[in-house]
Amino acid sequence: MTNAPEPSLDQVFQALADPTRRGLVAILVRGPASVSSLARPFDMTLSAVMQHLQVLIDSGLVRTEKVGRVRTCRIDAAGLRRAEDWLARRRTLWEHRLERLDLLLTAPSDRTGRLDMTDRSVLVSSFAVERTYPLGPEAVFAAWADPGTKARWFAGANAEHHELDFRPGGVEVTRGRSPEGRPLTFESRYHDIVPAERIVYSSALLVEQSAVTISVTTVQFRPSGGGTTLVLTEQDTYLDGHEQPEMRESGTRGWLDALGRELAATVSP
Repeated sequence: MTNAPEPSLDQVFQALADPTRRGLVAILVRGPASVSSLARPFDMTLSAVMQHLQVLIDSGLVRTEKVGRVRTCRIDAAGLRRAEDWLARRRTLWEHRLERLDLLLTAPSDRTGRLDMTDRSVLVSSFAVERTYPLGPEAVFAAWADPGTKARWFAGANAEHHELDFRPGGVEVTRGRSPEGRPLTFESRYHDIVPAERIVYSSALLVEQSAVTISVTTVQFRPSGGGTTLVLTEQDTYLDGHEQPEMRESGTRGWLDALGRELAATVSP
């Protein structure tokens, strides 16, 4: 049987945009309830309440089960957690920006108006990305291990330099330039490699010669039917606001999509 696709984040927030559906969620977070008991507080027909419940079910916020003649509804914690995680990331970013603003307003300056060394900040964040590819773990792992293949999907055509020493203790270096023309270096050191199972490495993004983001990344390869589910988990320390968590996660998703295109090309007739 084919699994139903996971509801989108848009569906979750669209479901919560309606006050009646928020009221239903507020009741269900206190515990499971039958459809008839859920309908009592609302000045509408049972059929109308069922329509609202169906929206919540489709969005992944509520699930139901029928025992005998009674249908019971309960909160699906995973659906609420997705909305909570999204809001938490936005809150972290906004709080970081407020901290930066506070530094700008309160830090002493010299006669030229430049901020002194108190203009510093640290933001720690993490994210995980999952992708499923059509080839087995050995083939997906090989795309990380081979220097030529890795350069195509990871470094890309705009990179000025890419080198890969793929072994525990080995280093990978990619050099390029920002849109403003500033030199960029992304340097990784591999700490643990288990073929077709996992890769663990630490990285530093440098603008000119200054480190702006330090990260630790774990990549896991899991057999999935005839293909591979790849799970990448990254923990990041962002220094002085040069890079933001959203930018880093978006970039990672982009090169994992490029890996998918690279792998798809190898199985195309």
